[in-house]
Amino acid sequence: MEMGGVALVGAAMAGGGNAAKVANYNHRNYLNNQHMAQSRQYHMQSLVLESCKLLRSDIQVLTSTASKFHHNYIVVTTLLLGVVLKLYVDPPVHKSSGGEWARLFNLSLSTAFLCLFVALLLLIWANNLCTGAAREFLVDHVRLPIDQLNEMTLGYAPSEKAEAWETQKAAELFRVPFLNRVLGGAKSKVENDDEGVNDCTSNFMGDHVHEQKRLFIEQFGCEEREWNFRAQDGLFFIALGMTHFLFALTYLLLPSCDHKICIAE
Repeated sequence: MEMGGVALVGAAMAGGGNAAKVANYNHRNYLNNQHMAQSRQYHMQSLVLESCKLLRSDIQVLTSTASKFHHNYIVVTTLLLGVVLKLYVDPPVHKSSGGEWARLFNLSLSTAFLCLFVALLLLIWANNLCTGAAREFLVDHVRLPIDQLNEMTLGYAPSEKAEAWETQKAAELFRVPFLNRVLGGAKSKVENDDEGVNDCTSNFMGDHVHEQKRLFIEQFGCEEREWNFRAQDGLFFIALGMTHFLFALTYLLLPSCDHKICIAE
């Protein structure tokens, strides 16, 4: 009886030691899985933030480039208007030139002034559309999803305390490695939690990024085409105004050439 009692005590101690080893193994795996789940979640959140930052930087680059283009042509058009206005107010028409040349000169110069003025208005309109689109998208639409990421984190947040392992079921505390696989058992709680964070993060990331891209492609594309059309119209009127300005210079110089020819004869 004494030997049997000693054997039972020894078996109990051996079994308890093995159970402690299994529990310690599962405890380490639990903490490691929690750490990996948190790291994976934070990595997915960083991808969402980086994608939104990339969209915002694309909008800033496109609008700033278009705005610089508009500003350059606005400055050029303003200078041309100043030259045309100077010639219109104080025309250096040759004294011996007839009234017909003066009328042609004034008509061409007036047309050039009108075309350049319309071009200036169109370029200012295009620039206002560009800056307005940048302000609308950067302030109202394409925002960093801080609130959504916070909701996602609160919706699935692995426990920050190691004591949470103690609240698991006994089957999880003393889970024997590979036994569930061999016996064809159900997935463990950790695997289900991992799938939960993957589904939650992936769905959120896909929905949010696709929505931002849809706004960027559809709405921003429409705004970009609108200000490009206005800018192209402005360039057309600049070319038309420069053509009439060259006509005015021609009408200004031809009488002088005729006068020199008459003097030579």
